[in-house]
Amino acid sequence: MDVSDRIPFVLVEDHAGISEALGFSLCAQLPLRLVAHCDRVQKAIAVCRETKPALVIFDWRMPEGEGVELPRTLAASLPQTRWLLYTAFPSAWVVRNAVEAGAHACVSKGASQAELVKACRELLAGGSHFCPESTKSLRAVMANRSRDAGLNSTEQKILHYVAKGMEPKDISMSAGVAVGTVRNYLVQIRQKIGVASMVDLAKYAVEHGLAPPR
Repeated sequence: MDVSDRIPFVLVEDHAGISEALGFSLCAQLPLRLVAHCDRVQKAIAVCRETKPALVIFDWRMPEGEGVELPRTLAASLPQTRWLLYTAFPSAWVVRNAVEAGAHACVSKGASQAELVKACRELLAGGSHFCPESTKSLRAVMANRSRDAGLNSTEQKILHYVAKGMEPKDISMSAGVAVGTVRNYLVQIRQKIGVASMVDLAKYAVEHGLAPPR
C-alpha cells in the first residue's frame, strides 16, 4: 500500500519507548500512517489542528496537562477524528470524563495488543470500543447515575470535597457554608447514597466516577 493511501493518525504518549513501539506495531497491522507522536498536550493540540488526523491515540497522564484535553478542545472542530484513550488507569472517573470530552474508545495499557488493534479497527469503521476493564468502569457510572441524580448541586460539590479527603471545617471554607450546614449535608448525602461513614462516602465517590482517585 502506498504511504499516501494510509490513514493518518497521531500518537500522544510521553514515554518514548512505548510511543515508538506502539507506532511501529500499529502501522504494521493496520493501514495507518503515523503523522506525529507528541509528548505534550499543547503540542498535540497544535499538530492535530494542522494535520486533521483520522485517529488520535492519547494517554491520560501527560506532562503539563491531561490527554483528555485533546478531545475536549478539538472534538467540535474535528468531527471526523476518532479519539482513543490508551491508559493504565481506566477508573470510573477517567472513563466518564473521557467519554464526556468526546472519546470514542478506551483501552487499558494492560490489555493485549490485539485488543488495541481491534479498537482501532472499530473506530476507523465509525464505531466505538471499550476494553473489559473500561467497560466495567463505564457500567458502574451508568448504573449509578439515577442514584447520583438525587444529589443537588451543593451536595455534589461537597461529595467532591469529601473524595479529596477534606474535613468538614475545610469543606466549609471551600464551599462557603457553615460547618454545621456541611455536617447536615453530609448526613443527607450518606442517607441518599446508603453509606454509613465518611470513608465509605469517599470510596463511593471515586468508584462511581464522581471524583478522581486520590
